[in-house]
Order: sequence, then C-alpha cells, then structure tokens
Amino acid sequence: MSAFTGFSRDFPQFLFELPFENTIEKQAEHVAAYKEMLLEPLKLLYGDLLPLMESFEVLETLPRRCICSPYTDRRFSPTEPLKDYVYLKFRQSDRTEDRVGLYFEMGCEAYAYGLRFYRKTPAGMKARREAIAENSEAYLKILPPILKSGFSIVGERYKKDHCPDLSDPLLKELLNHKYFSLSITKPLDETVFTPALSEVLAEGFTTLRPMLELTSGQTI
Repeated sequence: MSAFTGFSRDFPQFLFELPFENTIEKQAEHVAAYKEMLLEPLKLLYGDLLPLMESFEVLETLPRRCICSPYTDRRFSPTEPLKDYVYLKFRQSDRTEDRVGLYFEMGCEAYAYGLRFYRKTPAGMKARREAIAENSEAYLKILPPILKSGFSIVGERYKKDHCPDLSDPLLKELLNHKYFSLSITKPLDETVFTPALSEVLAEGFTTLRPMLELTSGQTI
C-alpha cells in the first residue's frame, strides 16, 4: 500500500503567494507551512519511488541527495529564503559532470517529470551527441515507445541544422539539440492530490529506463 496519499490541496495557493512575502521575517512561519504541505508528502513520495530507483543501480538514492531543501541558495537569493517549488532528483552516481538522471518537479501551476542531464558541460554534451550518432540504431529502437507514451524532446536547439546529411527525422531532432531532456509537463490536476501520483511517476520512470541505462552506460 502506498504511504504517499497526495499533496495538500492548499499548497498551490501557498506557493503562489510565497514570492510576495518571501522574507526573512516570515521565514519561520513559512517553513512550518512548507514542511506540512510539501516536504512531508514529498518524503513519502520519495519512499514510494525508492525501490524502483534502487533497482536502476546507477542512481544516487540517499534522501539528502534526492529530496530538495526548502531553502534557496543565499548567494543568489539573499532576500528570498525559500524556494517556490519542490523537486526530487535521482542522478547518475558515478560521475560529477554531465550526469543523466530522473526528476520530478512541481510549482504552483504545473508539475513535470522525466530524464535530464545535470551539471552539463559543452564538451560533455558534444561527446554525448557523438555517442548517440555512433549508436543511432539503439536510440532509434528505444525512443519511439518513449515519445509515444507522452514524453517530448526538449532543450536548447541549434539555430542551424547540424545534421543536414541525416535522413531520419527523429535522430536529426535529437542531435540538433545542444542538450536534451525527455519530459512530460502538465498543469496541476487531481493526480497530485492523490496516491496516483506515485504510480504515474513510477510508470513514467519505468518507460524511461532503457534510455537511462543506455545513456548512463556510455563512456564520454
């Protein structure tokens, strides 16, 4: 039985209002609400997903590495102490840069989940594109079912076609991104307030498993 029962129905309004009064003076008050409405359910959601994430073997699964803190980086947000969003991230454990990983994130209007790269570098992403081109047959086998299930290729694209000689439109689309994510983004709906969210994420991450395993196994 799922431990996660859904997020509080009050959190969208809380996150919407937070930027207007995200001050040091109100931090203690907001932290208490943040924990109750967002962090405690997020920890339960993490617990529901943990067995699946551990089965991937290549991913970090320690809570402190995967569950977001409510606090912003004060170097960049010195007057706004709290994040106005939450996330889970499960990243490749054997690298420090250009790591592939799975994620869930949510704000006051929408939520998203999928596969992305962390600590991207130009050299690393160039090597990634070259590896995809060299192993195109494998990618063209696993990508269509992923896209058919609802995931989209997103990320910064080149302004010009970098693969004019490629005839396959799917491979061309992938390689014409400087970097890419495979993502599903939805407006907040009933799913996030119910246990069904953990099932939706588990199904999505399972669909992405071939891409994660292929990509994390490449030497770049």
